[in-house]
Amino acid sequence: MTVSVKLVALVGVVSLVAANEAELAGDTDPDGSKYGIEAFVRCGSSTGDFVIHAKKAWAPIGYSRFIELTQDPEYWPDQLIYRNIPGFIAQFGVPAKPETTAQWVEKPRLRDDVHIDRFASGKFRRGLVSFAGGGQDSRTHHLFISTGADAEFLGGAAHETPFGTIEGGPDGQGFKNILKWFNGAEAAEAEKEQHNYVSRGNGFMEPKFPMLDRINGCYIIHTLYPGHKEETLHQDKWDEL
Repeated sequence: MTVSVKLVALVGVVSLVAANEAELAGDTDPDGSKYGIEAFVRCGSSTGDFVIHAKKAWAPIGYSRFIELTQDPEYWPDQLIYRNIPGFIAQFGVPAKPETTAQWVEKPRLRDDVHIDRFASGKFRRGLVSFAGGGQDSRTHHLFISTGADAEFLGGAAHETPFGTIEGGPDGQGFKNILKWFNGAEAAEAEKEQHNYVSRGNGFMEPKFPMLDRINGCYIIHTLYPGHKEETLHQDKWDEL
């Protein structure tokens, strides 16, 4: 268990080296007027859809960056699930095109959000969505979803602050679709190629690891703003999984 936690703490280091060491990004929407205080983001994947219910109260800085990622049309399509450890986590967040990745690598890393007790080590439940990182103030664009009991003791590292959860919970169809992502032996080999994936994109990874599942795209379908103002987009897609 200790080994697994250390592994997640090292995720994303290769894409942080180019980040601006002199700056850290804080909350780009502190009052929630631009990105809202809760958002439902529907994601399509090669094994089926799922919805992320993001909550600003859990991790304000991480929430705002996640919404910014969702607004980038080049960020999500064809992202590979390049790290998937059964019973632990599934990780993604590297754009298919290296030039898109480079744009996010160049942005200031995120200042760490304050940990809240409900997600302390030992309470990190299945279906939480968080940024990956490599130590203090290290979050950029890598994301992971906790998928099993081995993730329970996450929450101790500075970056392990969930900003959302999979709608419907562990028994919902969305989470079941996530559990279908490929996690065979080749997935462990794909994880070792993270540096090449970040710098060379899908053009490098796909020929070597054609079995990896992928994110087809993500988009906001519903947002709650302060004062109970709500906005629903893609009304035809707003159905429970």
